[in-house]
Amino acid sequence: MSILILAEHDGKQLKQSTRQAVTAAAAWSLPIHLLVVGHNSGEIAKQAAEVAGVAKVLHAEAAHYEHALAEDVAALLLQIGRDYKVILSAHTAFSKSVLPRVAALLDVGMVSDAISITAPATYVRPIYAGNVLSTVESSDAIQVVTIRATSFAVPATGGNAEIAAVAATASTGLSRWIKEDKNVSDRPELSSARVVVSGGRSWVSALMNCWSHWRTSLVAPWALPVPALMLALPLTIFRSARLVPSSRLNCISPLVFPAPCSTWQA
Repeated sequence: MSILILAEHDGKQLKQSTRQAVTAAAAWSLPIHLLVVGHNSGEIAKQAAEVAGVAKVLHAEAAHYEHALAEDVAALLLQIGRDYKVILSAHTAFSKSVLPRVAALLDVGMVSDAISITAPATYVRPIYAGNVLSTVESSDAIQVVTIRATSFAVPATGGNAEIAAVAATASTGLSRWIKEDKNVSDRPELSSARVVVSGGRSWVSALMNCWSHWRTSLVAPWALPVPALMLALPLTIFRSARLVPSSRLNCISPLVFPAPCSTWQA
């Protein structure tokens, strides 16, 4: 028995989350196969073969796989997935649209967003917005699992896995690609970011604690010009109140700084 990982790519590069899924799959100490689905995706298959720990790359090539619609990919996984002990992928929008379909077609349960794996079938996953860690055990013959990529290390490159072609399934015709609108950004994807800074009340409280230390150690806040105060603060602080400065002084709410303030409105 082997582990099958559904690879994700953007048509040019293999996603880092797929590489991290290879690290997660090593928990079973079984051969790891990577499934690359696409159109003109030979270069992606070569990248997958270079990931350390991958024993074989299965390459499914067809024109209707260009945009990897969930119904078509699920049909392919159903065709080849019965020969595997585990079908695995990173917990991304792509896999969340494909693997639940596969689990339903295989008549098995699914474990999602696992952050720790103990072979053969025990997983730790966060619930209640990450406030509780739940340990679950699956009794299904085929495990269908998504993992939180940031919980696993990126494996080294330098592998030389075999690349084998697999027959594509026919298009289901259940959906069709219309268009894609993307926001182009130089920021990393959330799933691959090295550091993530979140906002909310706890973030504001942390900033206020830091400000309290700075205020007592250096100078009184009202001794600084208002522009300096404005530049020192992230914009998230101003979400808590709508400030209405008077003509005499542009200032910040006294709930944030204990400084003389003219007018503010919650």
